Amino acid sequence: MAPLSIYSWNVNGIRSAYRKGFLQWLEETQPDILCIQEARISSKQRDHTFDMPHGYNTYWNEAEKPGYSGTALFTKTPPISIKTGILGNEFDPEGRTQIIEYQDFIVINCYFPNGNVSTERLNFKLSFYSKFIDALKNKVKPVIVCADVNTAHKSIDLANPSAARGRSGFLDEERTWLDALLKQGFIDTLRDANPETKGLYTWWAMRQGIKERNSGWRFDYIYADKTIENNIAEAFTEPEVNISDHCPIGIKIEGLRINETEEKVLPKSQQASMF
Repeated sequence: MAPLSIYSWNVNGIRSAYRKGFLQWLEETQPDILCIQEARISSKQRDHTFDMPHGYNTYWNEAEKPGYSGTALFTKTPPISIKTGILGNEFDPEGRTQIIEYQDFIVINCYFPNGNVSTERLNFKLSFYSKFIDALKNKVKPVIVCADVNTAHKSIDLANPSAARGRSGFLDEERTWLDALLKQGFIDTLRDANPETKGLYTWWAMRQGIKERNSGWRFDYIYADKTIENNIAEAFTEPEVNISDHCPIGIKIEGLRINETEEKVLPKSQQASMF
């Protein structure tokens, strides 16, 4: 059974990404599963090029506010089930979460709030974090979280940590939440594979010379349940892709079935049994 490729990407508006070469990237990369954050599109704005691009099945969770937030899933194989609206009425109207069930695992696609706008939005972000961890306590299969968490976890995860202290995106209380997520039994797949590597950023401010100097932040993460840690064959970023202010990130994972027609190779000791 060939490894599965799972990608996560904040595209900063899917219509803009299409104009800048998203479909060519999709055709060339051929991810098995692609989680999109900040889709910023409504059902009225989507045609067949959005709903069935290159044969992919797509699923959308749009925000009630037009042109804002939103998540999307592009997958070659239809999932067993997909649901949205897991965090409650305070958060769900912003279209920030999708829970996608496959045969041997669950993918959570999540776009976490930005706390930079105001104190109110920072509190909203911290409350979102707390609700998200509560939701994870109900997992019944190994979970993979694909997310723009809007926080750099450690000093190694941004180019200028001293200048960022005291700003949302690198506040102690935000970073402590990421510690708490790992304590729920998850690994940070990219950092686990590259523990000491600097410069692994996923977001760069859209100002001249910023990306060329690699003066960025790591806001985008793929977390995996520790029970499938040994199934992670590769974790990587694609900073050369210049379609969004974020770059795609991905993992390749072995030994997990995406549907029931595939041969089972996950050890029974690692089987859990959807939210």
